[in-house]
Amino acid sequence: MTSAGTTGPSAATGVGPRVSVVTPFYNTAPYLAECIESVLAQSHGDFEYVLVDNHSDDGGGEIAARYAARDGRIRVARPPQFLGQVPNYNFALGQISADTRYVKMVQADDTVFPRCLAEMVALAEAHPTIGVVSAYRMFGPEVQPNGLSHTRTFMTGREAGRVVLKDGIYLFGSPTTVMFRADLVRGRVPFYAEGRLFEDAEVCFDLLAEQHDFGFVHQVLTFTRTENDSLWSGMRAYNGWLLARRNQLAQYGRRFLTAEELEPLWRARERHYRQFLAEAWLSRAEEGFWKFHEKGLATVGDAIDRGARALDDREVLRADVDAALAGCDALVLPTMPIPAPRLGADLVRVGATELPTRAMMLRNTQLFNMTGHPAISLPCGVTRDGLPCGLQFVGTRGQTGDLVRVALACEALLA
Repeated sequence: MTSAGTTGPSAATGVGPRVSVVTPFYNTAPYLAECIESVLAQSHGDFEYVLVDNHSDDGGGEIAARYAARDGRIRVARPPQFLGQVPNYNFALGQISADTRYVKMVQADDTVFPRCLAEMVALAEAHPTIGVVSAYRMFGPEVQPNGLSHTRTFMTGREAGRVVLKDGIYLFGSPTTVMFRADLVRGRVPFYAEGRLFEDAEVCFDLLAEQHDFGFVHQVLTFTRTENDSLWSGMRAYNGWLLARRNQLAQYGRRFLTAEELEPLWRARERHYRQFLAEAWLSRAEEGFWKFHEKGLATVGDAIDRGARALDDREVLRADVDAALAGCDALVLPTMPIPAPRLGADLVRVGATELPTRAMMLRNTQLFNMTGHPAISLPCGVTRDGLPCGLQFVGTRGQTGDLVRVALACEALLA
């Protein structure tokens, strides 16, 4: 079902609108008006704006209807029945006009800055082989990505895929960050693969692997909200980004990297991921954590045997700690990587990210419980806020007496 406003400014210039901007939404009324206003403030006026209401019951549909009534560029559509998030995104992309040249998704709790469409369209028009355009984004208070040379505005699809997989610079942000050539959207149905965890990244990799080129605008053009109850917020506690990076290499490594490049990258990334799962097992991660990772691994044909995997990972971790201790009396590290948290706090802020408090409190100690290395923690003063902090000493397996002597000597120095 669709409706359109009959008054207000029109983008009609004698040809079809060049850009289809699409915002699917469901119960995002607190943010929707800000999102819509950011699109209407674009300096590039040649666009249509499709708002897709997924049967919201929080007043979002009424907000969309009010904007559509006064601006002729806006159409409001509604699927026949409620859809999951990704099917709703695909339904929304199916509502774009047949004559637009580019498609820009703007998620309903995000915003775009006034030059977003103009800058992206200009780069794509300068390089007609570009299929995907991206730019810097604000991810909460942070600007992402980091590390990309200012000279890299045009890349072949293979080059862009290698930057993400080999250099570790994530170019795709979120669905709000990127713009696609409209013919590619129309030619891929459904556009986003359904039943996946990281479908927005997969579609970018797929298009680049099909030899469509990539453009990057070196300006901050979009804002991704992080503090609300978004899908990303739900994934954050489970370290979905670590799983995504691991899966991307498993799924696309052979398509963008040589065997010589892929092997050491895969070995390092898989080891990192296995260490993370081992820590989660030791800290008794909740069932939702394991279901999330099992689902994600299943999308690339892998699985977790929790018990066997934990035992295997313990041997890997034990060998790593043994190697670190070779040639020294003890390892010295903070007892916790964070200041003492508030009593009862479920989350603790680390930089711009909120992480589970319990996991962070155990992060530097649970490893040695698992590997069997003796460890001692000594008080070592207070933080700038007057909170106590500790210093942990870790010794060689079977050499507890040596570790106690090291700790006693250090305790005398700290006294």
